[in-house]
Amino acid sequence: HQPIPSSFSFDTRNGEEPIHISAEKRYDLNHASTNLPVDDLSPILPTPQKISQKAGTFALRSGLVIIYDGPIRQEAEYLADLLGEVLLGTAVIASATDEDTADIYLRINSTRDNASSEGYRLQVSEHSVEIEAGSAAGIFYGIQSLKALIPSGYYRVPGNEIFIAQVEVDDAPRFDYRGQHIDVARNFQSVEMIRKLIRLMALYKLNKLHFHLTDDEGWRLEIPGLPELTQVGAVRGFSTVTGEMLPPAYGSGGTAGSAGLGSGFYTRAEYIDLLRYANRHHIEVIPEINGPGHARAAIKAMEARYERLMSEGKEAEARTYLLHDRSDTSRYVSAQNYNDNVICVCQENTYSFLEKVIAEVVSMYREADAPLSLIHTGGDEVPHGAWTGSPECHRLIRDEPELHSEEDLHPYFVQRYLDIASQYQLKIGGWEEITLTSTDDGHRPNPKFIGQGVVSYAWNAIVGSGGEDMAYQLANAGYEVVMCNASNLYFDLAYDYDPEEPGLFWAGYVDTRNAFELTPSNIFLSVFEDEEGNALDGLALSRERVALQPGAEENIIGIQGALWGEAIKNPSMLEYALLPKMLGLAERAWAPSPSWLGESTRGGLKSAIDSEWARFTNRLGKIELPRLDHHDDGYAYRISPPGAKMINGLLHVNHEYPGTVLKYTLDGSDPTSASTIYESPLKIEENTVVKIRAFSTNNRKSRITEIEVSPPILN
Repeated sequence: HQPIPSSFSFDTRNGEEPIHISAEKRYDLNHASTNLPVDDLSPILPTPQKISQKAGTFALRSGLVIIYDGPIRQEAEYLADLLGEVLLGTAVIASATDEDTADIYLRINSTRDNASSEGYRLQVSEHSVEIEAGSAAGIFYGIQSLKALIPSGYYRVPGNEIFIAQVEVDDAPRFDYRGQHIDVARNFQSVEMIRKLIRLMALYKLNKLHFHLTDDEGWRLEIPGLPELTQVGAVRGFSTVTGEMLPPAYGSGGTAGSAGLGSGFYTRAEYIDLLRYANRHHIEVIPEINGPGHARAAIKAMEARYERLMSEGKEAEARTYLLHDRSDTSRYVSAQNYNDNVICVCQENTYSFLEKVIAEVVSMYREADAPLSLIHTGGDEVPHGAWTGSPECHRLIRDEPELHSEEDLHPYFVQRYLDIASQYQLKIGGWEEITLTSTDDGHRPNPKFIGQGVVSYAWNAIVGSGGEDMAYQLANAGYEVVMCNASNLYFDLAYDYDPEEPGLFWAGYVDTRNAFELTPSNIFLSVFEDEEGNALDGLALSRERVALQPGAEENIIGIQGALWGEAIKNPSMLEYALLPKMLGLAERAWAPSPSWLGESTRGGLKSAIDSEWARFTNRLGKIELPRLDHHDDGYAYRISPPGAKMINGLLHVNHEYPGTVLKYTLDGSDPTSASTIYESPLKIEENTVVKIRAFSTNNRKSRITEIEVSPPILN
């Protein structure tokens, strides 16, 4: 048999799609990250509103005295613990009696002239450190800025004395809502991993942890009285017993509890402990209880409960929390290819279930003495065709005058969810779908929930898709909006299109620069290409879309990164996907509006963004990433591969983050920590294969960049 000749070509609008990112392409991409002196960089990230660096230093010494004035003993203890990580010896904590004895003075000043309760003032002088704020949260963020002044090496080897720069900082956040979403339903993450995430968020002044606890593939929170939610809904594997567990998904393995993160949940006690831990770090945990779509785990768990109680002859009790209409003949397929993942919103059992779950969740927050202002409903991706074959829904539509078709059932569910949450003085949040209504030409804001305590999380702003302006439409209409733009802030998306790069790409590729460039008040300013990498004029696009109106800017209450869990198989993958992208998020969430807001031409925009990006990348390469190498036992952040290019007969090598150590070999072997450090352009012999790697300060390494120096082609 002869093989069948074949060839494959995958085309984009710009011709053949590249399979690998070449060394030369990476070099050109990195070229915007020009090398800057470290003394020209802000020592604090995210960038403060105002910072003045003075000549001289202050010495942090073993046994220093921390004095606090106000109800901030917890923050003083946090600072003492922090200093214990880098200083030999123990700090002394005392309440304010004689502030002249203080090395570090923490003070609440309720009359501070600052619009934000989270603002602070940090002053490091020759003889002392003073942090003043109007709230405990402000004191906490001032401590984070003080922490940023400590050289990273002391997290590896503590010392008796640490000299930090004298500075004056007057600071406050740009947004009140600075969030990070984490999906533990698709793949579970341990309590310790969530605690580490909380510490990381606090380090960069993020204050909202959106906890995606439930979805089709998992229910991750113990609810007293509903054991099947975790006995069935938190377990994935293969079973010959119908309804015993959820099926395997995302590589979780066929055996329940096998290698993988398919099984697991947080007990009530563990969740309360996490709430207390987050609260100590001034982070509010926002629980997501998903519905009406993305609810297969809950549906199957309550079906198992129904079967158990029916077998015990308890029919009325069995039906109490049943989430599906057993007579439903609807045919649909969800975005994740499920045909049974939508709750029946037309039966009272569903709202009995929500009342039970929300009551139990609220009780956990009350026991933890932790803040809870909002419960997230999810609410997205309800497939077309759901409820069309449900007798319960036919009956409800017939009996309720405001319902005319299945199209009205989603808002009906949102209203019922809101009514339950309102009993506890809670708002509800949801993905943008819960605040939209269908029109002949797409979607528009639904006026029904404006001013009713419904927060819209706008995500579907894929560049070039036509929905980039939905956040602005919603804000202009009067909704509070959290921007979660997939093209900038979905951190499970791959950093780039190299096939060795892990991650998804349905909304394009998201790297640290995408997060850094997001301009919440005008996202079009930083648009230069679409999700496929094709050139796109953002300024021209903005003229075709809705702009954020004056007066509506206050309705953009914040921004949030999202880390979906389908491709996150272990803690290292989580940290790789999250970092350093999350640092771009933190900068945009806290720092003042970027300088490029005043530019009106594409050339001016590109130049201004490149300039700000260069400062940011230098800050990361020379200060921030080395700190993450040793802080909190280190983080497995992504180390991007180097770029390399032959220019005028010399091999030039660069990196996305200036200051990163680059090492190379010329003999075909893979670079190791013992290989030669690249310091300046190299003269390379013909027919030589050069391999280059980037290394962190704790000797983690990037993928290899390889370039072959070939003899010139003679005509």
